[in-house]
Amino acid sequence: MKILIVDDNEALAFVLKEMLDGEGFETKVATNGREGYFSYLVFEPDWIISDIHMPVENGLEMMKNIWLYEPTAKAIYISGDLSPYLDLIEDERSRHEVRCLEKPFSKEELTGLLTLGKGQEEKSVSPQFRSEPKADEERRRHEDDIVCPGSTFATSEKRV
Repeated sequence: MKILIVDDNEALAFVLKEMLDGEGFETKVATNGREGYFSYLVFEPDWIISDIHMPVENGLEMMKNIWLYEPTAKAIYISGDLSPYLDLIEDERSRHEVRCLEKPFSKEELTGLLTLGKGQEEKSVSPQFRSEPKADEERRRHEDDIVCPGSTFATSEKRV
């Protein structure tokens, strides 16, 4: 499965790349929405994992442009705060395959969303995304395999 990772936090993008490559996915990285759009056209991934807040072009704008070219493109938005975008994302979910994860998240949550079949219920992300108590409980249970924004990252295999 081919995955395009689009995030202006290059350290996080490359941690995600290393983690997903280790799980057998083929990955490419772009660092803003415009670069992500052009990378999509060349790489033709099965999934796009994209941050929302990015310079040049944000993740939502990038996906709108990709969907003009390929309406069946699938996206997972990752962000530290999805709440300002819930209405927009719900609208997108009515027309496209869109999933979301709030940072920080575990490797299992991400790979679970990538391998979840269309129409199956998302366990780590409800239709209204995550409830805070469940998110807090998940974070505590997966302290050793959390992928976090900032300067310290970890996967269940090693800390980076």
